Amino acid sequence: MCAYMKMKITLQNSAKKITDYLHHKISAEELVDWAETAMMEGEFEDGYKASITVKQATAISG
Repeated sequence: MCAYMKMKITLQNSAKKITDYLHHKISAEELVDWAETAMMEGEFEDGYKASITVKQATAISG
């Protein structure tokens, strides 16, 4: 049996993704893919702040 676990989204891991993008460690496409997946399938631990950070990630790279 395969258990499905939602991706835990925190303010810290959202900020790290943006920082990685700004330091050219990941591409814009990777950032957008992560942010879109987070918005659709993620579970936001920090609630509102983490979801806003993910939305900012899509705006920064777009």
